[in-house]
Amino acid sequence: MQETINNSTQWSDCLNYLSRRVKEQTFRTWLKPTIGEPGSNGDFKVGVPNQFVADWIRDHFQELIDHALFEVSGKKYDITYVIKKSDENEAQRTLDLYQSDAEREKKSVTLKNPVMQTKHNLNAKYTFDTLVVGDFNQFACAAAVAVAEAPGLTKYNPLYIYGGTGLGKTHIIQAIGHNILDQFPDKRVMYATSEQFTSDFINSISSNSIATFTRVYRDVDVLIIDDIQFFTGKESTQ
Repeated sequence: MQETINNSTQWSDCLNYLSRRVKEQTFRTWLKPTIGEPGSNGDFKVGVPNQFVADWIRDHFQELIDHALFEVSGKKYDITYVIKKSDENEAQRTLDLYQSDAEREKKSVTLKNPVMQTKHNLNAKYTFDTLVVGDFNQFACAAAVAVAEAPGLTKYNPLYIYGGTGLGKTHIIQAIGHNILDQFPDKRVMYATSEQFTSDFINSISSNSIATFTRVYRDVDVLIIDDIQFFTGKESTQ
């Protein structure tokens, strides 16, 4: 059940405290979207977008939040997490921002044939730092950050992101690649659209170079495929 939570000065101060003690992208993804206020029974209610975020914050930041709230308020609270009512106007503004950029996004990710290459093909602009997070993509962003911080070690392996046109899916999946390269420079990351993957596969057959195709796509630690629905009905590619 969703609840209406009013943001308090204590929670604003707490977030300010937390922002100086965790990575910027971690703060923006998990903590910045929250609001909080003291309850009537000595507890403190923290409003989060969904249960996934509540569980993640509780598992990864609870001790730090307890300490931060005590530092800024001088009180010890029992913290409870509730699903906050979404701001529909803010969500629509964020959605409009993505949709207005949809065509530009499509053009910016048009790549040359990546076969026989080992370059990652990532767009330098698509990072977590430039990602606009709203209620409509909060869950996907949270899962993406989890994957990017521990590639291959989360339950999201593989991670599949589904959504309408212009919602930032390409941005999110490329941000995963950038983050992995930043944190794990030795990891081999490759991004390709499904059309490019299929084209490479067909070309490798016609040029009798299927072994090279297999090596290029298997010899990576992280393979990111965009628009994977293009594989539907293509049994050979699957």
